[in-house]
Amino acid sequence: MKDDALRQVRGVESYEDTHASLREVIKAAGGKHSNIFPAGEDSAEDPDQRDPSVVPRGDVAFATVPDVSRHDDVQAYADTLTEGILAHAACGAVVDLRGNVGGDMGPMVAGVSPLLPDGPALSFVSRFGTTDVTVDGNSVRGGGTPVTTQGGKRDVPVALLVDADTASSGEATMLAFRGLERSRSFGEPTAGYASANMVIDLYDGAHMTITTAKDKARTGEEFAEDPIQPDVRTTDAEAEAIAWLKEQGCSPE
Repeated sequence: MKDDALRQVRGVESYEDTHASLREVIKAAGGKHSNIFPAGEDSAEDPDQRDPSVVPRGDVAFATVPDVSRHDDVQAYADTLTEGILAHAACGAVVDLRGNVGGDMGPMVAGVSPLLPDGPALSFVSRFGTTDVTVDGNSVRGGGTPVTTQGGKRDVPVALLVDADTASSGEATMLAFRGLERSRSFGEPTAGYASANMVIDLYDGAHMTITTAKDKARTGEEFAEDPIQPDVRTTDAEAEAIAWLKEQGCSPE
């Protein structure tokens, strides 16, 4: 494949003309999560990108956790989620990861850090060993951009909503809650990009993402290219999550 790619790029007139050939090689080397993106495009680019938000429903905080790029204001993103959760999660929280196609997991996990215990939240397993994504108060290190928010914790039950568009760092954020006693996920199987990428910026402004590790949950389960099954598979994730929170003694109405 390398020789074929070299033949294909002979005589090209721009760096961008090499991307199609490079993409084939990159995906062969790193799997479906590896890719190359032209200048101005982002691996988490979403034409319908939403802003993070937290709204109260009764004594439950409903947190929308969308995809976010490393080029966005990741501190403001994380602060919005943390502050909203601390203000509104009196009894419980819903973390909505539906449609989160990925990007920078640091602000995602930091944003929901009030709902996570300190210590390793998940791990990355590569041929060189295992590294942890660690939560320390409202600080997150080891995955994406290191981000710190402020305010402390809320010890409440957490329902996560996921779907077939929950991918990459969205899946990693889901896995940060997997195995916690007071957490449960609802929805449809995820996209199957639960792996860690190295991002390499190229000379022409493009960047490559090369998959280097699998995601490992605190349960010991390892994930990569297969969809993650939610705890409760349903086409009405929000209704099922609300019913479960009510069983925990929370009223989202």
